[in-house]
Amino acid sequence: MKIALSFILAVMLAWGSDHSFAMDNDPASLTKHIETLQGIYGQYRDRHGKPLSLPSSIKNRYQSLSSDPAPSQNEVSDFTQEVQQNIADFIEAEKVSDKTNRTLDLFSMNLLKLGMKSELPVNIKAIDASYFDIIESDTFTGGDLLTYHLRYQMALSDYTEDAFKALEARQTVMRLGRKLDINAAKLASADTAGIAKDTEKFIAAMNEAEDLTKQQKWSAATHEFEQVLILANQLATKIEEKLVQRHATKVTELEALNTKINRLEKRIEGYADDFKAPCQKTIVDYSCAEQCPERREWDVIFNHYKNVPDYPCLSQCNNAQQEKQASFDQEQAACFDEKRRIKSKGLQLISERDSLLNNQNRLLDELQDLSRL
Repeated sequence: MKIALSFILAVMLAWGSDHSFAMDNDPASLTKHIETLQGIYGQYRDRHGKPLSLPSSIKNRYQSLSSDPAPSQNEVSDFTQEVQQNIADFIEAEKVSDKTNRTLDLFSMNLLKLGMKSELPVNIKAIDASYFDIIESDTFTGGDLLTYHLRYQMALSDYTEDAFKALEARQTVMRLGRKLDINAAKLASADTAGIAKDTEKFIAAMNEAEDLTKQQKWSAATHEFEQVLILANQLATKIEEKLVQRHATKVTELEALNTKINRLEKRIEGYADDFKAPCQKTIVDYSCAEQCPERREWDVIFNHYKNVPDYPCLSQCNNAQQEKQASFDQEQAACFDEKRRIKSKGLQLISERDSLLNNQNRLLDELQDLSRL
C-alpha cells in the first residue's frame, strides 16, 4: 500500500504469460530474475524512507551459485523457482492491495457523502501498524507481503461488509422516506393527525439508526434500519389506505359536480333559446282608415252630391289603432325587460358553471395526483 506501483505494473506486463514454473536451470535466466526481484524490492521504502535491498539470505545464496563455476543444475532450478515465486507473490500482493484500496476508497466516499470520516477498527490498525516490521525483516519476501495484504483485505472486508449493509439499508429507508413524505403531503389534515403516532415512531427509529451510523456501529445500525424499514412499510400501508379512501371520496365529489354542471348546461341552453326567441307582438292595423268608404252627401251650397269621409268609421279605426299601439308598446317593453332578466340569469348561471368547472379541474388534478401512489 505504501509503494509506487509503476514498477510492479511494468513487471506484471513484462512477465505476462511468458513465465511459468517449469524447470529452469539457466544461470543467465536466474540473473535476470534476480535483477527483476531486486528492482521490486527497491520500490519499497522502510520507515525511514530508504529503499529496500535484497534480503541477505537471497543475496548470499545467489552469490554462492554465481561464484560456483559448476553449480548444481537442481540448485539453480530450485532457487530460480523460489525467485519466480517471490516475484509472483509480489505481483499478486499488489493486485490484492489494489482491490483493497478500491474497497477502502468506496467506503470512504460513502462516509464522506454523509459528512463522516472513516475510522478503522483496532484490528485493522494493528495489521497496518505491522507493515514496516514485516518489510524490514531480513527474511522479507513477496509471500510475506501477500499474506499481509490478504489479512488486511479480509479484516477490511469483514468490517466494510457490515458497513455497506448498513449504508445500503439506509439508502433503502431514505428512498421510502422520500416517498412517504410525498404521499403524506396529499393527505387531508384529519388523515395526517390519524397517522401522527406512527410517524413519530418512524422518525424516532430513524434518528436512532442515524446516530448508530454516525458512531459507525454498523451491525447495530443495520438492525435498526431494518426495524425502521418495518415501521416505514407499516406507515406507507396506512397512508396508502387513507389515500385510496380520499381518492374514492374525490371521485364521488367529482360525479356529483359533473351532475350539477350538466344540469346548469341544460338551463343555460334553455335561457339562450328564450333570449333568442322574438318578442310576441300585437299586430297594429294601420290600413284600417283606407278601408272606410266615403259617403255621398248633398251639398246645399253648390246644389250637388259630393263624397265626404265616413267620420264614424275613421274614428272607430283611430281608436282601435291607438289601443293596439298601446298594447304593442306595453308588450315590447315587457319583452325587453324579460330579455334583460334572461340575460342576467344566464350570465349568473354561466358564472356558476365556470366556478364549478374550476372545481372540476381541481378535483381532476387531485385525482391524478392521488393516482400516483
